This record gives sequence, C-alpha cells and structure tokens, in this order.
Amino acid sequence: MKLSIVVSARNDDYGGNFLHRFQASVNALASLAARHSLDAELIVIEWNPPAAAPRLKQALSWPAFPTRILTVPNEIHRGIEGSDRMPIFEFVAKNAGIRRSTSDFVLATNADIIFSDELVQLFRRNLEDCAFYRAHRHDVCGLVPLEAPIDEQLAFCRAHVFRATEFKGGKYRFSRARKIAGGEIGVFRALNYKRAYTDGCGDFLLMARSRWEAMRGYPEFLSHGTIDSYGVELASYLGMSQIIFEHPFTIRIMIAAKLMVAPWRPGRKS
Repeated sequence: MKLSIVVSARNDDYGGNFLHRFQASVNALASLAARHSLDAELIVIEWNPPAAAPRLKQALSWPAFPTRILTVPNEIHRGIEGSDRMPIFEFVAKNAGIRRSTSDFVLATNADIIFSDELVQLFRRNLEDCAFYRAHRHDVCGLVPLEAPIDEQLAFCRAHVFRATEFKGGKYRFSRARKIAGGEIGVFRALNYKRAYTDGCGDFLLMARSRWEAMRGYPEFLSHGTIDSYGVELASYLGMSQIIFEHPFTIRIMIAAKLMVAPWRPGRKS
C-alpha cells in the first residue's frame, strides 16, 4: 500500500516560526518513514507564493524523502472569487494535491503536524477501503529541536503539550452533507447517526484515493472554517465507516501566546 500525504502551504510565516515548524514536520516524517519502511510521498501545494519571500523549495532543507512541490501561482489565485481577501485557499489547494496522487490512500493534513511513531507504524497496516481514518491531536508549545534525533524530538513534544483535541463523542446531523450532495433522502439509516469526530479534522483525514474521488474532495467554499468538518460529514454520508486511531496521535506545533488571540474579522470590535 502506498500513501500520499498532502499539505498546503506558503512562505508567509503563518502562525509564527512557520518555516521552523514545517521543517520539523518534514524531518520527522522522513525519519519515521525510513525507520518503518513506509511507502509514502509528500505532496506540497505551494499556493500563491509571496513575491518577496523565497519559495519553499529554497526556504527549507528537504530530507531524502519522496516529495513533490506543486506551485499554484498568483495569476491563478487571482482568478478565484475572494482572492483579494484570502491569500490561500487551503482546501482548494488540498484538492489539487489529492487529484495528483496516484497512491492507494491519501492523507490530507497540515504543514506543522508531526506524527507519532505509533501512528506511522499503523500507516503500514492494510487499511480498509470503505473507511475514513481520524487521529487525536496534541498541541505543543515551543520549537522542536531540529538537530535532535527523532526520539528526542518526539519526547520534546510529549513534554510540551498544552492542549489535547480528542474524541468526546457526538452524533451527525446531515443537513449540511445532504445539501452538498445535492439530494434528499427519505429514510436515514443508522449509519447516518453514528458518533462523529470532527474536532481538528483538517489536521488528519485519511482514506482511499478512490473514496476521495467519489466524494470529489473537499467542498470549495469561500471560507476556511468548518470545511474540514464538511469533508468528514460527506465521507460518512457516502457510506464510509469512521475509524479513530485511539492511542496514537498527531502533534501540532503551535505558539501558545498566539493562540489566545482571536483573529480579527470585519465588524469585530477590538
């Protein structure tokens, strides 16, 4: 089984220390893939790269791991409604990466995610074609030491967790999924009321490439918020089972102080 890991990114220092966080992510992926003989590739969609900043190919030190960096230039970005307000269309970019995968399975994730050792081992299992996979996320405060061995980097992450996003239960309500699918159904099956795990799903959604194609990727709305949840809802609406990797987790490197400040929005009082 081959796996494509898809991320979207641009060199705009999103969230602070972005290049460091992205470097830590690709380094960890390369180290763990080599350790466990993981047959995988990384697809990076560099969306609307800032003119004044180096391209990601030059800005990072890329380890010996199969990687494709595909650039969506400003000319294409400007042709999309809302481009004057949003510098990157995250899920349109991820769709572009998913479409270019030729692997059996595709994982849509983010550029500052580090996978645990246990999780990478599970990637080598025979994954189910009729399921979509989710994982817990632990948020880390601080910068992972890039020169340290991978086990020390993972230990650093475990020691600096300040918040955990884990499954707490819940049930689907499929009004949004039905609307996107473009149809109504007269009778809900039990499947349509199963417990769902949408928290942090933009950081980890894994399924067979054929299933991504069947649901036509993420909806391409003029928004970032909740589109990742739509992806989970659509996957279940189309009949896929949800499987949660209960113990293994993903690690997102964040700067705690920056997370405490709500983003400004038009009409919002400071």
